[in-house]
Amino acid sequence: MANLTTEVTLFADFIERRQRTGITDMPKVFELFARDVFNALEGGQFKDLNRIVVDFPAVDIGDYQKRIAVQATLTADSKKVNKTLAAFQKASLQDEFDRLIVFGAKKAGKPILPPFCVVMDLTDMLAQLTSAGDPDKVQEVLDSLAKHFDYRDRNPLNDLENLKIVLNFIDRNAVKHSMFCEGPAHEMRKGFNEITELIGKGTVARKRKAKQHDDYTDGAIRDYLTEVKKKVSKILAVVNTNTQNEMTCLNQQDMREIDDLKEELIELSNNIAASQGINFRMELVRR
Repeated sequence: MANLTTEVTLFADFIERRQRTGITDMPKVFELFARDVFNALEGGQFKDLNRIVVDFPAVDIGDYQKRIAVQATLTADSKKVNKTLAAFQKASLQDEFDRLIVFGAKKAGKPILPPFCVVMDLTDMLAQLTSAGDPDKVQEVLDSLAKHFDYRDRNPLNDLENLKIVLNFIDRNAVKHSMFCEGPAHEMRKGFNEITELIGKGTVARKRKAKQHDDYTDGAIRDYLTEVKKKVSKILAVVNTNTQNEMTCLNQQDMREIDDLKEELIELSNNIAASQGINFRMELVRR
């Protein structure tokens, strides 16, 4: 949930920056995001109503089965809410929808609302997701954020800060413990898979942690990440080749090969940290 809160905060900041620079694509982006949000919150099948009827009045998305209509707007202020209510009632949409939700990136003012109407913003959305306590709903909203705007625009961290995140994941037992000190093979494999996912997608267990490899601009850091992926792939290949029915059997030659690759990973990591002025150093623990 903390990860979603961070992402939503960045999204709100992104919307404000786009508005200040006069870029006009955000209303449609926010409308698409709103559809995903209410499909997650309500477990519904919200549709773009303008695709059903051109210039559909008052609202943008709706679920006819649940009888809920949503007007998505960047700022849900009193003027926008009153205009939506007037259009909703003029078109007699109460006959088709029992609830009207005005959903904004932010809200302002305190309009007088009829019982069938509520006003929500991103903060209210987070509160509902927290109350629901459903990790699948949280993940749906995270996936929507990733889909509807570029991570490079919402991630304020530079290459150096992202590299520190990667190094923190590498400085864990899967890498720094030799095979003579290593725990269960499946735990080591899990650790290396997390490193691969972090570098390739910027996520761990589908949760956003950092930039993905292609978003780095520093050539030295990109080269380092490429080499890390290669070393990790070789280690996983050795482990997977010797695993059957979830049982891993490694002989001494296999273990030495993995330790050699771990040492190469550690040397690569120490070198990139030193070259970037990061206070980081690790060694292979053998006993």
